[in-house]
Amino acid sequence: FAICYLLTYQEGSFNKINLVRNNKISINHPNQFLDTITTVGVNILGLKGEFITILPMGKNKLPLVIEDYDLHGQVIKHDSSYYIYIKSLNKERSIEVIAHELLHLKQYKDNRITIKDSIIYWEGKPINIKGMLYSDYPWEIDIFDDQHTLERQIREILY
Repeated sequence: FAICYLLTYQEGSFNKINLVRNNKISINHPNQFLDTITTVGVNILGLKGEFITILPMGKNKLPLVIEDYDLHGQVIKHDSSYYIYIKSLNKERSIEVIAHELLHLKQYKDNRITIKDSIIYWEGKPINIKGMLYSDYPWEIDIFDDQHTLERQIREILY
């Protein structure tokens, strides 16, 4: 029974909703539903006029290497655009990862986190991440609680 269930399980569809498109979101990812999750998330966060491209993980040249943590997504700011790299995940896990990355995008937008000459600045102070655990990065600590709230809000709209 369990094997049969796994083979026949299909993820549910999102609710039919009218999306407010205040941002330019483009997608070059096999999971086309990611643009819907992203649009809902940026609307909840009140972001407007942003240029966001969603791409598969592995197509990026990351300025940060996090060896102690298996990344499922990452957002990178380049000039006035944002690139969200994400692994191919199911809808539920994608909501978690996109919510997390959108909160990082907001940190960039609010200039709370910046990267200049390969140095990461958090709230204006340079942070040396060498030897630091991912879970101890101040920008990660900052969003862990808010991430769950944003995930819940996205789910309430989509399901």
